Amino acid sequence: MKFPATVAGALQDLGGNEVLSGIVSTEADCEGAKFHSPTPLLIRKVTLVPTSWVDGVILETVWLCGVCADNLEVLLYLLQSKEGELPWGIKREFGNLIRALAMRSWERYQAYRGG
Repeated sequence: MKFPATVAGALQDLGGNEVLSGIVSTEADCEGAKFHSPTPLLIRKVTLVPTSWVDGVILETVWLCGVCADNLEVLLYLLQSKEGELPWGIKREFGNLIRALAMRSWERYQAYRGG
């Protein structure tokens, strides 16, 4: 992803990005999509398996932009509501990488539950 040089320069002039809610996308890549339009300026660590599912345990984290984090959250909610069985017509609405992250999350969740 190409972080806009003008924005990077403005942040640098202010002394960095310590007050932001994530890190600038030049430091890591969003794992939810290969291409973004527009380019996300911030990405943040997101727990792959919601901690509410696993007694507050953080099993794994991934770097996601806000849109990809939201998409993953919605897909995981749908997966949980249907015990992991969603029709293709719903799953295909999410990109390949979000689907792959959701399935990895579901597998980790099932392993945690012992199932």
